[in-house]
This record gives sequence, C-alpha cells and structure tokens, in this order.
Amino acid sequence: MGWAFERSIDPHILIIVAQISVVALDIKGRKVHKYMSSMCKMFSTLPPSYLPEIRRQSMGRLFAFCIQETRESAGLSVEQAAGLSGMSISEWLAIEDGCVPQDVNRLRAMAGALEVSFETIASMVLVCRAAWEL
Repeated sequence: MGWAFERSIDPHILIIVAQISVVALDIKGRKVHKYMSSMCKMFSTLPPSYLPEIRRQSMGRLFAFCIQETRESAGLSVEQAAGLSGMSISEWLAIEDGCVPQDVNRLRAMAGALEVSFETIASMVLVCRAAWEL
C-alpha cells in the first residue's frame, strides 16, 4: 500500500491518497493484479482562533454527559427529569445535547430533579467551566 499527500486550495485541508494493490483471481483462475486508489480529505491543524469555540463545545458536551449519566443512574427518563425540574422536555434535551443553562436557578432545579446536592451540580460546572465562556 502506498500513501500520497496533496495540499488542496484550502490550506486547512490535507488530501490523502491511498493506493492499494490487490491480487485477485479472474474467472479462469489466473492471478490478476488490481490497483485501487481512494482519496480522503482530512483537516489539518486548525488556526488558534478556533480553539476557544472548540473548548467551549467540548466542555458543554462533557457537562451534558455528566447530566445524562446522573439522570440515568437516578432511573429517570428525560420527560420525568424535565417535569421535576420545571423545564420543558426540549430544554432538558438541549442541555443533554451540550447547551449549558445560563441561569443558576436552572442548575438548582436540575439538582432537585436529579436528587443530588447543588454542590454536585456546581462541581460539574466547575470542571466544565469553559462551556460558559462566551
């Protein structure tokens, strides 16, 4: 297998071409060499200006994962958790999808619905604090 690297017009995209040689048998049982190539575009390193947004999104997803795991370990469905917290189902789903609540009262309501202390939710916020950076 051979690899070739090409630059595209966009400086942030790297094109990788993989060339593979395969030995196969034809209908009459003779060895036939087949050559295949495949192009795959990969992103090269993003400029530093993208890092704050990537960090914010990643921490939002981590917070969402923590909330979802806490809800599931409490044996609650999304509908039950949303109802207990006084939130709409779509609002709860948005939080579990990575949108972080901007209101401390929402965090308190979530803690009550999940039957965990506010300090537990506050610890999650502290770990994922980059999610709240605007």
